[in-house]
Amino acid sequence: MATSQKPASPIDNLLYDFVSVLHNKAEGLEACEKYLRDAEQQNSQPCIDMLNRVIEQDRQMVIELKDHLADMLQSSGSSSTSQRSERQQSAAPH
Repeated sequence: MATSQKPASPIDNLLYDFVSVLHNKAEGLEACEKYLRDAEQQNSQPCIDMLNRVIEQDRQMVIELKDHLADMLQSSGSSSTSQRSERQQSAAPH
């Protein structure tokens, strides 16, 4: 009896993890901006100050994550391109 093998995912687990981290961090940033508006409506300066610090740090982290993900995608793309080329060469008739 032959065992069925799942086809390889087009995106590796670590790349998926970083896409998820970036997505979640961006959603958190959006939420903090909403919470900042709430704090401003309540005129709560300590909360405004804290949320501004969180937003600034999260913005920087989103930028770093985006850059890191771009590097990962570039590395992944170049390795998959070379793997695809190797497969095509081995499948070509001799």
